[in-house]
Amino acid sequence: SFAGSSFVVKKHSFFVALFSSALLYGNTLYYQNYQKSSGTTIFSIETNRKNNHEILNQMVNFTCALNDRIYFGNMDGNHHLFEFDPMSELAIATADVDMFMPVVEPDGWVYYMDPTEKYSLRRYSLQTGESQLLSSERLESFNKYGDFIYYQTNSSSPALHRIYYDGTNDTIIADGIYSDIQTTSYYVYFRPFNQ
Repeated sequence: SFAGSSFVVKKHSFFVALFSSALLYGNTLYYQNYQKSSGTTIFSIETNRKNNHEILNQMVNFTCALNDRIYFGNMDGNHHLFEFDPMSELAIATADVDMFMPVVEPDGWVYYMDPTEKYSLRRYSLQTGESQLLSSERLESFNKYGDFIYYQTNSSSPALHRIYYDGTNDTIIADGIYSDIQTTSYYVYFRPFNQ
């Protein structure tokens, strides 16, 4: 986990926040950079420490990369889905739907927390525009791997859950509050919040 770690890259100090503020894609690291004069902007730097420069003059939390595009929910004004082209360094709106922490899958479904509905878990089809509610509970975070979605609820009885990609078979994995949900092909890793 990058949480709570400070890094120095070519005289640019930056802090990697708890959620998706840095993304390594190919040989380029995209990261948030805060400067008192300009606020939080997005920079990129190659892994060989060359070509460090600002690419977006806004705060962005990149959440996934697919088919030579990097996706994020806009943090300025609305939360619409944007895709960023690393070659042209242009970001364009992809869906006029408010999304927080969107994860775009190869089949065209986008899984996200809906900021207009208590951060409930939804999925949206880029092909048809169909939107489906997967969990009406307020989420703190989630991660998707294969057919499963793992998510942390924020309620009077917080718990870490697992459901199928279509919202069926909701199962509580552990009662309590957990963070940093990470998945591999065999394991799901998480830790108690604030530990």
